[in-house]
Amino acid sequence: MRVLIVTFMLLLLSGCQALMQTLQAVRPPQGAVSQASVALTQAPLTDDINASNIDLGHGLNEVERSLTLTEEQAQAELQVLTKNKIDQPNRIFIYALLNQQLKDLPGWIRARDSLQQLSVNSDLSAPLLQLVRLLQFHNQSMINADARQTRLLQALREDDEKHQALVAELQLSQQQVIELSNKIEALTNLEKSMSIRRALTTDTPKGLADD
Repeated sequence: MRVLIVTFMLLLLSGCQALMQTLQAVRPPQGAVSQASVALTQAPLTDDINASNIDLGHGLNEVERSLTLTEEQAQAELQVLTKNKIDQPNRIFIYALLNQQLKDLPGWIRARDSLQQLSVNSDLSAPLLQLVRLLQFHNQSMINADARQTRLLQALREDDEKHQALVAELQLSQQQVIELSNKIEALTNLEKSMSIRRALTTDTPKGLADD
């Protein structure tokens, strides 16, 4: 079981590394990122939630910023964000990133669904759409990995239950063998005792018997 869990964790780590490498590959040259987008990396995600749209530089900065958040910080950001309607592309994008950072199945599902909603927005640029679909694929992969882990753990539990049942049956069988052996030994001793008595009665001389 330890080997399977270690293998699973290595696969997750590889997926995260692949995500970061792809994000770096699609990032535009540093000079192409606006000063306003750079400022976002130094502020909470929800400071710019009133913007109606996003560009690639903005989106990449949001991704980088979200990856530095703990689950508790992401949850706190979500509480601020969800006080208003999540209907603008920028809000949807941030909402997806924050849910992704919760690192649990419900969060990954909400992130995937939000990114799916965003991916049909015709106003997104091609590079930004590529980023959105990449993040959508990442969250779907995490959902699939969670499902595989759940099935694996369930199979391990079932195997353990079967093993425990077999052990109980073996112990019961061994106890029955011991009890049967004791009964056989008791009957054998009784038979020997009766045989000895019959032999003594048969072999006693008549004269001695009359005395």
